Amino acid sequence: MMSFSFRKWERLKSKKEIDNLFNLPPISIKCYPLIFRFQINHGAKSSMKVAFSISKRKVRLATKRNKIKRHMVEVYRKNKHIILQNPKFNNHDLNGVFIFMPHELVSQAEIRNSIHKIFEKLSQYTGEGNLT
Repeated sequence: MMSFSFRKWERLKSKKEIDNLFNLPPISIKCYPLIFRFQINHGAKSSMKVAFSISKRKVRLATKRNKIKRHMVEVYRKNKHIILQNPKFNNHDLNGVFIFMPHELVSQAEIRNSIHKIFEKLSQYTGEGNLT
């Protein structure tokens, strides 16, 4: 049975790993209203760690930021199986961050469509350059 949870070990929390995503040249997928920046590390295990980011400058109220994050986490945890079941990502660690771009609130449907498109592009990723 497939697990739709978002466990503690699936969250990208390490300062070192987050700094690597923003300092080293990561790959990014842009699909309004989100950008997904990620790195694939060739390792012995297959795992995916993600973080969710919303700029305080773009969305001022914490309650609105939290609502958007809740929507992003909800859609991610229900659809992460698309990537985890892809044989292309076996024996690879995938670290990524979803970055929310717009200044205004968007619907959960828009976030869902964006994450679906990002996962489709990620499934087609061959290992070269950015995907837009």
